[in-house]
Amino acid sequence: MESATRFLIHDLWPWLSIVLALGLLIFVHELGHFMVAKWVRIRVEVFSLGFGPRLFGWRRDRAGKRRFTLGAPRPPEEGLEGATDYRLSVVPFGGYVKMAGETPGDGRTGAPYEFASKTPLARFAVIVAGVTMNGICAFACFVVAFGAGARFTAPVVGAVDPGTPAWEAGWRPGDQIRAIDGEPVEDFEKITAMVAHASREAPLRFEIEREGRRRIESATPAYREDLGIQTVGIAPQYGTVISALVAGGAAERARLRLGDAIRTISATEGDLSPSAPQEVATGRDVAQFMAAHPRAASVTLQVGSADGAAGAEATRTVNVPVTALCRWELGIVERVGLKVAKVQRGSSAEAAGIAPGDWIMGFRLPDGAAPEISPESSVEAAPTLPADDAGFTPVTSRNLLLSGLRRAGDRPVALLLSRGGEKHEVRVITDPDRLLGVLLDSAAATPGEAGPAPAGGGIVGVLPGTPAERAGMQAGDEVLAISISLPWDSGRRDRALTVDVAAAERGVTVSTHTGGGDDQTTPMEKATVLSAAAQFLDGLPVMSREDLSRRASVNVRFRRAGLEQKVSLTPVQVDRSAVLEIAGFEPREVLVTRDTILGACALGVEKTGYMVQEVFRMVRSLFTGRIAAKHLGGPGTIGVVVHKSAQKGLGRWLYILGMLGINLAVINLFPIPVLDGGHLVFILVEKLKGSPVSERVQQWATIAGMVLLFSLMLLVLFNDYNLLKNL
Repeated sequence: MESATRFLIHDLWPWLSIVLALGLLIFVHELGHFMVAKWVRIRVEVFSLGFGPRLFGWRRDRAGKRRFTLGAPRPPEEGLEGATDYRLSVVPFGGYVKMAGETPGDGRTGAPYEFASKTPLARFAVIVAGVTMNGICAFACFVVAFGAGARFTAPVVGAVDPGTPAWEAGWRPGDQIRAIDGEPVEDFEKITAMVAHASREAPLRFEIEREGRRRIESATPAYREDLGIQTVGIAPQYGTVISALVAGGAAERARLRLGDAIRTISATEGDLSPSAPQEVATGRDVAQFMAAHPRAASVTLQVGSADGAAGAEATRTVNVPVTALCRWELGIVERVGLKVAKVQRGSSAEAAGIAPGDWIMGFRLPDGAAPEISPESSVEAAPTLPADDAGFTPVTSRNLLLSGLRRAGDRPVALLLSRGGEKHEVRVITDPDRLLGVLLDSAAATPGEAGPAPAGGGIVGVLPGTPAERAGMQAGDEVLAISISLPWDSGRRDRALTVDVAAAERGVTVSTHTGGGDDQTTPMEKATVLSAAAQFLDGLPVMSREDLSRRASVNVRFRRAGLEQKVSLTPVQVDRSAVLEIAGFEPREVLVTRDTILGACALGVEKTGYMVQEVFRMVRSLFTGRIAAKHLGGPGTIGVVVHKSAQKGLGRWLYILGMLGINLAVINLFPIPVLDGGHLVFILVEKLKGSPVSERVQQWATIAGMVLLFSLMLLVLFNDYNLLKNL
């Protein structure tokens, strides 16, 4: 019984909800046209639920009884030519109303029952009735949704992208946004919309609650080319309800399910006893726990249902083996020192006096914060250049600096800075959310004699005891190309993935080969050979030494004193990490509800007005470049949104249905021939000039409108394709 209920609610209902939502939206719209057309005595020839060929339907006979027929309709009885054919058609998405004399091509006779024969006011009422019904239906959906309770993404910051306006303003994960420019916000979707539509000329004022205290922070939205939208650089906070699992991964094999909510987590390392269970409230808590236990062999999860049901029956314990990942180290040092591009307000870096333009040349950890070596003999501690006389470890990569800061925890770390050619020491204490609070410019050339040669990715040295040193590479060698061969599971059989990185006239070119016909070549103008290759050497599965030497290789081609040389390196595995193969969590949600009918109606009115304005704001943002056209969606996007909303309960589904109804109503009023708004324009012109618009003008305007809508449909279908292929 439980499995059948789960199938109906979690599997079948979301798909049925798509058909029901699309059908209901169009059906309600056409019902409005139908009712008013009957009221003003226009002959309605067909009222169809669905499109395409007729399945069955009925007409009334002289006695007023319904006469059902299958397939194509029978001719009406003599004297009942105006009887409406009520039908169910093959395609169940929506429906349509066919009125006598509605379009110029209908063979108008001038009969009083034809649409074109009615007064402008009567025709106006018929046209407006469709969008009016959509508005009424949307309002009703909002009222019921907020009466029952609708789930929205909580207005809580889960992550802040470095270098963005929110990051520069000092925002932190866990900040709750209460209002924007004095307007209260109850959900993250409204935050995204308000930021996307805002002017870039003036900052927005955000009311933020942090640790029980409220403050006002200002941030000016910035357009992100990669996202195609204005943003301040924040993401919502994710809870612990699992939304995606790695296909075929350990978590899936351990019978974790989508919708499971993780309550506690503990780790087992080697032969040691499991750690004490730790309660987790967000996906970030889970990630931080895994980062703190890089040697874990497995984790034990206590999971429950997403609705928070309590009791032993609602929770279960799942033991999940972790996947061990590492980084391949070659030992080639391209640079020493990292340039600070920006400093976050209120960060430990700002408190220590670090400024943009400073170079972080080295760090010294407190006693007891030495690197941990993994228990696997195949994984080693990350090598570094020898420390100087003051004990500073040279900063040769961003990963090296960040791993050192994480090992220090809440203890002070000494940093060696270079500013204006002079070096000095500062001490900082990092925090777990922001670490140092600086944005590093990895592309900047290192100052002084330690800088790399400008051509092809010249190196400043090699790390002691590494493959590069054993192969005889030296400081000053100019790296021209790197070819990496590593294991790759295609899902059908194990094959080798080959990555070739070569210096180009501007930057480098990266070519990947899998032997499966999906080879790619990508130019990277701002990268060096080493920095581009490094992207493929991190996050790799830990292998035994035998497998590593047998299945992996790195060939380096370099120039020394004008002569080209080539060496083959077997990388060493460093920086072990433990990964729980959970691909995603659901955003944390807040239940928006009203306790009384009046409260639900008031919020319904507010949301109806807000959604009407939102459509016009969206159009304005498209034309002003604040939102890219790739965010326009068609039937595929609507299906995805409705499907997801149905999984979050009836309240959320009704809210989305109301939102779509308002969009349908407003867009239908746009003055485009074919749409209701186009018909209203014809009626208005007729009223002003005293005679109807000629049929020829109407026909050409209709053709133009169809071309415009067809072009728009191609765009949204293309966007739908891009969305669906990435699901």
